[in-house]
Amino acid sequence: MSVTQRKDDIATIILPRLEDALFSRRFLCPSMILLDELFPIGYVHKQHGVQGELTIILTVDLQSFEPNFLILEIEGIFVPFFIKNKLNKKDRSALITFEGLSSIEKSKKLIGKTIYLPKQDVQIASAPYQSPINELIGYIIIDKTKGKVGTIEAIEDTTENVLFVVSYQNTELLIPVVEEFIENIDDQKKVVFTRLPIGLLEINQ
Repeated sequence: MSVTQRKDDIATIILPRLEDALFSRRFLCPSMILLDELFPIGYVHKQHGVQGELTIILTVDLQSFEPNFLILEIEGIFVPFFIKNKLNKKDRSALITFEGLSSIEKSKKLIGKTIYLPKQDVQIASAPYQSPINELIGYIIIDKTKGKVGTIEAIEDTTENVLFVVSYQNTELLIPVVEEFIENIDDQKKVVFTRLPIGLLEINQ
């Protein structure tokens, strides 16, 4: 990817958020938002539909969940994404659409990213729970090209993107948990079938 294309991709996400942020008393500029002011509440799980809808997974039990915006980290900057539609919440997941991200191409850039809210806006109803994705620990990853890769030893969700931590050839392999990499999950056989990009396994070595 060229430097120009990378800048264009960043601008596509960040610039609309900066314009909207001018109307927020608290977040006048994303650079003002600091990590120690935020509380992680979940992550963007996958796309839903063709109008930019996203399914998010909550990793904490909130007393209420009716925010006007959610905060995600984009290129090291914490950016408020304002919610366009009414949240369709069910159990630990919710279906949302962000303003300015009404297409598959734009919304897919957010898959796997951690979702934050300001600490003062978060009221926890109970202790943090095990996210459904943690149920995949112990599953074997079988890739369409490479065959058996290894066993999922842990889930790394403290980074910008959620990652599978996989035991691979006596090393620790990190695989991004994104929809386009995962073809199917067989819960009976405890197998995650993947189609990993060429070179991903070698990069981790």
